[in-house]
Amino acid sequence: MQTNKKTMKNKCFAFNFKLFTILLISLLTSINNVYSQNIDATSMTGEEMKDIADAYYYGNEEQEQNYALSLEWYLKSAEAGYKPANYDIGFAYAYGDGVDIDHKEALKYFLISANNDNADAQYEVALIYDHALGVEEDDQIAFTWYQKASDLGLPEAQYNLAYSYDYGEGVEEDDRLAFIWYQESAEQGYIDAQNNLGAQYQSGEGVQQNYEKAFYWYQIAAAQEDSTAQYNLAILYYNGSGVKRDKEKAFELFTESAQQGDPDSQYEVGLAYKNGDGVTKDLIQANEWLQKAAAQGQEQAISELE
Repeated sequence: MQTNKKTMKNKCFAFNFKLFTILLISLLTSINNVYSQNIDATSMTGEEMKDIADAYYYGNEEQEQNYALSLEWYLKSAEAGYKPANYDIGFAYAYGDGVDIDHKEALKYFLISANNDNADAQYEVALIYDHALGVEEDDQIAFTWYQKASDLGLPEAQYNLAYSYDYGEGVEEDDRLAFIWYQESAEQGYIDAQNNLGAQYQSGEGVQQNYEKAFYWYQIAAAQEDSTAQYNLAILYYNGSGVKRDKEKAFELFTESAQQGDPDSQYEVGLAYKNGDGVTKDLIQANEWLQKAAAQGQEQAISELE
């Protein structure tokens, strides 16, 4: 039986701003009747231009989605001095929405927005430097922007800030600060942070070891079908740490995680079938699961099959 596992640092751009803005699009129906016309922007405010850009970006019953036109209007909005549009322009360049992907251009506009205290933009700037997207990798710059976005309450930034402290990326390793920021993110519902907070409690890194609290946080993340948390929760059930020992429940959780492709869980499922541990012995199933784990390079599974 292996030890617990932590989730890796988030490598994806944030979608929260764009996705939740769609809830506001219903407010734009009053301008739908002019989309098919040549709109004169000279008498419009930057905010009104951004409203048009948003409507083109998302589309609705009366207006077909058009990323190219949305970018055109975001640019007009920004040129008119409406600062929030800069984030949308950066987002378009980062994802290729209506334009070829260009991380340098994305960074330029994200920085304008980030310097105006837009937490999503600050997070995007951090990711660009963290993963060398059009720039040289710089963990210290990434850390600085993760910190700014975290201070503004963005949970995905708080998670990556915690990870930076956890593994000493761009800052001196500090288990206590890692714990604090994992907790901030976890309490906002960020699944990866919930798993890693459980791991902190299980290992006693940055906080007094507490298997019951580890179980609590793993259970929350596992209930959201997080495969790493399912694996970690299975270990607690198997060992009876923080919960009554239950090998059948452990096997159930290992299987749920294994079905999502987690190689360590696939190994544990294979081993359980081989030994009849928490499940009826079945050598055919054992071989199938060990083969799946070995195919992903799981060393114990490879050794088991030799």
